[in-house]
Amino acid sequence: MLRIDHDLCSGTGHCAEIVPDLFTVHRRRAWLVEQADGRAADPELLRRAAHACPWFAISYTDDEESA
Repeated sequence: MLRIDHDLCSGTGHCAEIVPDLFTVHRRRAWLVEQADGRAADPELLRRAAHACPWFAISYTDDEESA
């Protein structure tokens, strides 16, 4: 599961650099790209995007990890 806490996000854009097909930055906040399918994204890239966030605004857990 992928989550963005918009209250924590400062819009650094590290997530969009790592997974540009999934994240975009608008008005200093990260957002998921419309029509993007996070389930089709590479889980390793999603983990990297979450770890790259300096404000810990992105969290990702693989469905297999939480089972």
